[in-house]
Amino acid sequence: MSNTQKEKRELNFNDRKKLEAFFQRQKQQDEVMKNFNKQLKENVEDFQKDSPVKDIFKEDLKERLKENEDQLKQDEKLLKELEKLQDKISKEEFSQKLQELAKQNKNKKRSLEQLLELTKRFYVNKKLEKLQEDLLKQAFEQENLSNESDDQNTKEKQDFLNKDFKDFKKQLEELENENKELKKPIEIPRDKLEENEVEAEQKKASDDLEKSAQKGDNPQGKESINNAKKSQKKAAQKMKKMSQGMQQAMQMSGGEQMQEDVDMLRQILDNLLLFSFDQEALMIQFKNIDVDHNKYASYLRKQSGLREHFKHVDDSLFALSLRQPKLSETVNKEITEVFFNIDKSLEQFADNQILQGMSNQQFTITASNNLSNFLSDVLDNMQEELNPSPGSGQGKMDMQLQDIIMSQEELNKMMEKGLKQGEKGMDGKPNGENGEKQGERGKRKDGQKEGENTGEGEDDSMNGLLYEIYQEQEKLRQALEDQLKKNGDKGSGAGLLRQMEEVEMELLNKGFTNQTLEKMMELEHQLLKLDDAAFQQGEDNKRESKSNFDNFDNNGVNQIPNAKQYFRNTEILNRQVLPLEQTYKEKVQDYFRSKDD
Repeated sequence: MSNTQKEKRELNFNDRKKLEAFFQRQKQQDEVMKNFNKQLKENVEDFQKDSPVKDIFKEDLKERLKENEDQLKQDEKLLKELEKLQDKISKEEFSQKLQELAKQNKNKKRSLEQLLELTKRFYVNKKLEKLQEDLLKQAFEQENLSNESDDQNTKEKQDFLNKDFKDFKKQLEELENENKELKKPIEIPRDKLEENEVEAEQKKASDDLEKSAQKGDNPQGKESINNAKKSQKKAAQKMKKMSQGMQQAMQMSGGEQMQEDVDMLRQILDNLLLFSFDQEALMIQFKNIDVDHNKYASYLRKQSGLREHFKHVDDSLFALSLRQPKLSETVNKEITEVFFNIDKSLEQFADNQILQGMSNQQFTITASNNLSNFLSDVLDNMQEELNPSPGSGQGKMDMQLQDIIMSQEELNKMMEKGLKQGEKGMDGKPNGENGEKQGERGKRKDGQKEGENTGEGEDDSMNGLLYEIYQEQEKLRQALEDQLKKNGDKGSGAGLLRQMEEVEMELLNKGFTNQTLEKMMELEHQLLKLDDAAFQQGEDNKRESKSNFDNFDNNGVNQIPNAKQYFRNTEILNRQVLPLEQTYKEKVQDYFRSKDD
């Protein structure tokens, strides 16, 4: 449709009918998308809406659906504007709006596939959680039944629990089939051996209860019901074990999946920045050549290669977006912008329009930078979920380097305090003098009886403080080791870890000494240097903003002086007496006289 209106000055009757049919189909498609998005949103909101635990995946999915709904409204507005103004706006404006509509349609296709996959993944995860909870509930019901009195513990109740467990197995099998339909299935924790053992114990309990009912209150009936209770308790324990195993497997799988997604997004971001830098370098190369330059064709092939490079980035992002709802409509929008401008630049360069192609290259860089900025924020959020900061109340916290430095400073203050207390307790003699270790004075009682003032209470307090400092110092070393592993630092950080180990050994062997305190002070100094190095490592001056103080000259040829010279020459020619022979002068005069007449 865009090509047709470009090639023709005016659209004929058939072309206008095609355009009307196109608008009509677009309306129907938008209406289907709106209803689909609305139904998805309602289902997600209604699913486990009374749950007290906030589900991050669910909230992200709801936000994604809301963004898609807003985008559909913008598409509808654009379509109405096109339909209303198709006879009034210029061909250029009409073509531009058609291109915009085409880009939005590509986004719709991506969004539809992403939302479908994310919703399926959401339901699979939630069904798995519900089955785990149902299994735990069945385990408690089975245990409660085993504790019932003999007359209340009946075969009918046991058969009911047996049926519940069979339903659980059936639902688990159905969930496995649904999980296989995902682009990347999640791991369904299941132990079929345990399931068979539970069924066997439950069946055995039912059989024993039936025997007990037939034999009544005689000793054989009592023995049967006791055997039934043993089988019921075994079945309950196995179901509890299965439920706990499922829960642990889901937690581990979720953490591993998040870590995998974080690593993948970090690699995508690195590749995207590399693409942006390469595109900028190529744009500068096009700026410095003409159409007839011998490297023009090779630069054009480079532009095509960059498009292939970004295609790999796009494929990786699309695969990640099927698992992470945080990759919102912004990602689809910027990806479409990049592809649109790359294709336009290739088209312009192929037509030898360098300036127009460079303009599209600049738009490509802008879109890729916007995408990089958004993905960087997403990566920070995912890392925050993976390693919650202190105070967020989510499991074990990973200390950042700044927290380690502050904690080391506090430990140094505790060490100074302990050293001063030790000096006071030794009547002015520094603790550790003559090689005496902390705590030895408390061990030398010199035959004094229990209860006499031997300083035991003071020594116990000092030893407790020393052990507390040692524990905290060990925790800081482990936290620093985790940080170094995460950041891949194997240089100065490794030496710092050895220094921390030496301090720990001195705390155990020598106690409160000035030498140990000095080493702890040195640890704080080295940590500050490491923090400064890490900060500088994140700096990059490749695109540092600088004010422009250069003066530029226009390289274009100024045609005004040439024009003045032309008119001046003509004027001179008209006024100047020509150096002609007398015969020709007379003929010229006769010519002008005839013109005057």
